[in-house]
Amino acid sequence: DFSGSFGTVTDNNYHTFTGLTSGVTYYYVVYATDKLGHTSQLSSIEQSTQDDTPPTAPILMPEPAYTKGEGNRFDWHPSSDIGIGVSDYLYEIATTEDFTPGSIVGQGTVTEPYFFKDDLIDGTMYWARVKARDGFDQVSEWSRAEWSIQDISGPGELGLNPLMTYSPEGPIRLEWNGAKDGGAGTGWYKVLWSRDPLFETGVNEIDHVIGHSYTISGLDAGDDWFFEVISYDGLGNEGEKEITSTTIDSDAPTTPVINALPEYSGGRSTLIEWSASADLLSGLDHYEVNVYTSQDRIGTVFTVRTIETEFEVPGLSDGTTYYYEVIAHDRAGNMVVSALEHSIQDAKGPTIPNLKDTVGEYSTQGIVPISWEPSTDEGVGDIMYEVQFARNSLFNLGVQAFGTSETSGYLHDTYAGRAYIDDLMLSQLSDGTYFYHVRARDGYGTYSSYGPTRSVTIDTEDPDAPVISPIETYWGGGRAVIEWGKVNDGFKIEVDYQISVFEKEGDEDPVITSPWTEELSHEIMGLDGGREYWITVTSKDPSGRTSEPSASVRIVMDNTPPRLTIDKGGIFGGADLYISGGAEDPQCGMGTIQISFDHGLTWEDCLLDNGVWSFSIPNAPEGADSFMVRAIDDGGNIGDSLHGSIDLSEPGIIISYPPAASEVSGAVQFIGSITDMNLKDYTVEYLGPAGGDWVEILPMQTTSGFSGVLATWITSGLPGGDYTIRVTAEDMLEQTMSEEITLTLAGANIILEPSMVSFSNSHPASGDKVTVFLTLTNLGDSPAEDLTVTIFDGEEVIGTTNGVTVPARGSTVVTAEMSASGKHEITARVSSDVIGEIEMTDAAILETTEDELMLENFGGMIAIVALILAIIAIILALFFGMKKAKKEEIDSAEPKEAELREKVDNKKGSVPRAA
Repeated sequence: DFSGSFGTVTDNNYHTFTGLTSGVTYYYVVYATDKLGHTSQLSSIEQSTQDDTPPTAPILMPEPAYTKGEGNRFDWHPSSDIGIGVSDYLYEIATTEDFTPGSIVGQGTVTEPYFFKDDLIDGTMYWARVKARDGFDQVSEWSRAEWSIQDISGPGELGLNPLMTYSPEGPIRLEWNGAKDGGAGTGWYKVLWSRDPLFETGVNEIDHVIGHSYTISGLDAGDDWFFEVISYDGLGNEGEKEITSTTIDSDAPTTPVINALPEYSGGRSTLIEWSASADLLSGLDHYEVNVYTSQDRIGTVFTVRTIETEFEVPGLSDGTTYYYEVIAHDRAGNMVVSALEHSIQDAKGPTIPNLKDTVGEYSTQGIVPISWEPSTDEGVGDIMYEVQFARNSLFNLGVQAFGTSETSGYLHDTYAGRAYIDDLMLSQLSDGTYFYHVRARDGYGTYSSYGPTRSVTIDTEDPDAPVISPIETYWGGGRAVIEWGKVNDGFKIEVDYQISVFEKEGDEDPVITSPWTEELSHEIMGLDGGREYWITVTSKDPSGRTSEPSASVRIVMDNTPPRLTIDKGGIFGGADLYISGGAEDPQCGMGTIQISFDHGLTWEDCLLDNGVWSFSIPNAPEGADSFMVRAIDDGGNIGDSLHGSIDLSEPGIIISYPPAASEVSGAVQFIGSITDMNLKDYTVEYLGPAGGDWVEILPMQTTSGFSGVLATWITSGLPGGDYTIRVTAEDMLEQTMSEEITLTLAGANIILEPSMVSFSNSHPASGDKVTVFLTLTNLGDSPAEDLTVTIFDGEEVIGTTNGVTVPARGSTVVTAEMSASGKHEITARVSSDVIGEIEMTDAAILETTEDELMLENFGGMIAIVALILAIIAIILALFFGMKKAKKEEIDSAEPKEAELREKVDNKKGSVPRAA
């Protein structure tokens, strides 16, 4: 119906319509119009559907990962077009996914939904894509690319394991490692076998074998067989082929025969021997020796291959029965087993023989009978014994030995001449210690270990008499110490000693006999002072033989100890570390003076000169706080030890109150303690805020120690501020220590200001007497005492007052007299020995009356002059203004003039009056 037509008019015989919508059918009609507006008839109606949409993109069908052969066909789902329809397809095939120009190996146009490409390269990945084109040459998007790898060749080497030259009768198992394929992967194998090595006749085969092995049965024995394995990949491409062969041997070798074994085999190995086997086809390959612990061939403990006809089996256990077999193998793998042979292994010797406890530690005879418990053997038996003895426990010095089948024998000299002992010809051993042990062996010569070692000392002679060492004649107290030389018996055998004390030389009955001792000295106790004694020493060897007594020695006892004194009250330390004293002994004389710093554990000798002893060292032993001194006389008497103290530390000072940095006032008590075992005195001082010299709070106090109130500080009159308090202590060795604290003193605080000055007459006339009142104010917590107050008029002193006291937090008034005359500048100064000087820096002013009036009159005159000048200026201004104005202005100006006059009158009334 042509509603909504374009109504286009043109002078041409064609028209192009624009802005048409794709997929819409449009109808067209044409008529002509002349310049007069006459129209022709309508043309016939034509129609056309608008098409500006390309076809849909094709969808390539998925490709397999690998494609067999040299060509490949790519298919896709056809495209659709809503307009004129699909005319053809454009395709590309490339070696890269991005289809760069250099990678494209084929392109073209087809009308069918597929294309084929040949001459492709093995192992190469190819990508394909396609797009559709309609009749208007409108082209779709490229399809999604699909790929496939071209696979032309089959798998590679399969690694067929070669068969033995000869194989036993039975199934033949072929095995291979497996072929590798770089394409679709190995798929299967084909196995062929035949007597023909060329595989032209009598060929058997099995195809599509999966895995890496195949077993073939039913092959005839005595023939040569050939086997071939061919590999294929997953697409069916044939790969490598490999061949192997074997000859089937069905006859075993002849049976080996093991030589008979004894009931017991010695040691830990057994040699077995057997007869040789023979094989007529493949030939003998080797023997296999197996060892079992049971007759039913269970419990294999050893197996070995050999080509010999004998083998020594190692590592066998004692007491175990072993069963042996030999298996002969030919080259085809056929085998034959021998009969079993057995033997009991005897690797352990007899039990260890133990010596009987029939021999003492010592023997006075040179031939020593010994015996032992019999040994047992679980094996071959036939036990023998071997006795070994030597001069040391290592059995490497003077070693001798003898053998016997008995369980007893004699230690004797096997190298010397013979003598009959119990019908035996034996020789005696020389004196000394001998070590001996025994072992057993069985019939195979296997020894047991030696039994425990014993020893015996042969002693046939008495020891020598001891020789007493030189000894002091005098001995103190009730004791004496003697020493003697060592005595050896025989071959350096140690001996014991006994000391005998006699009251007279030559006596047979001793008054003191010591126990036997192995030491070479002895302290004799219980001797009486002032008496003499004779002493002998006797030796005894371990066998009980004793020597003759030694030559006697004489001693005299002195039981009176020396006397000792200590100077300086027994105090040692300080700066000099020196101590001295006196010593004397009334009998045998003074020997040494000793000092100890460790409570008598160790002693050091002091200097001794004509009865005076002394001791000096650079430093006292660390940690020592006391010492002991003792005297020893020439007789060895030790006097009583005297004790003294070592003082190396300065006094200890503690100020417990008041706390440091605290604020104090009034009477301040210092509480604390002073500790020192030898304290002499202490003092308490302070240092004021202004510095200077220290001032005593408490003079030197002599004391041996203190705890409590150290001192009381009277702070009255002291100015406030920070004070340093010092406590100093000194001990008897002149060692000093000081302790300081800082306190804040809320003391006297005198304020001097002009406002504190007042007058009995604040407006005096010249010549009037005026009393000056100075109010001293103390803002501190302590009174200010014994003050000197001086009042000044300028530089002139008008009054001085001594002994003034200003109470804490209070005031005191001080006065002075003066005669008024002109202007006065009043100042003051306060001073004392405690607070020093305090100056008033600004002055209080006082003036007489005449001076005040002169100033007032001068001021009034200046004001009158200023007023007159102001009135003249106003009159002049009014005059010149009235002359120029109109009458009505003059009329209006009259009240203004009156107003001005009134203001002038007011001004006049405000002029100040002269006083």
